[in-house]
Amino acid sequence: MPTYKPDLSLLSPTQLQQLTGKSYPTIRKRLGGLKPVRVDGKTRLYLAREALEAIFREDGDSTPLELQRERARLAKEQADKTAMENAEKRGDLVSSRVMAETWANLCAAIKSKFLGMPTRAAPLVMGCQSLPEVKEVLDELVYEVLHELSGMPLDGIDTEPEKVRDQRN
Repeated sequence: MPTYKPDLSLLSPTQLQQLTGKSYPTIRKRLGGLKPVRVDGKTRLYLAREALEAIFREDGDSTPLELQRERARLAKEQADKTAMENAEKRGDLVSSRVMAETWANLCAAIKSKFLGMPTRAAPLVMGCQSLPEVKEVLDELVYEVLHELSGMPLDGIDTEPEKVRDQRN
């Protein structure tokens, strides 16, 4: 007994809607520039290949999606991902979470040093006889604190790639 196979070389807008999942108005709009190959009563039939290309064109683009262009985009994304992973392994790239923690620790240390300055300065300026002497003592104290901060280790950043990778996980 022969098996019935529908002819899918010619498709109606309703069949195209069922195949693609696009709305009927979208199908009608995108088929607007195509001439039907055959008309059976009210049903217009289109060549399947031409109709599907018209339906799946990118919005505002007159050319259908190209497999080669999509493959090139995928290859570029993969290359970018590999480049980022390599930069991270070399230690050239640090996660934003690690950087945020490092900056938070650094700002807290700076705040702590500057808030401690009046306590350190009070006994030193008590023995001063003039404003220039007070200014000189305070200048020395400020430069001392800045020197301490400049030598401060940055706890959140390790230059060894294994440690950077471990911090990310």
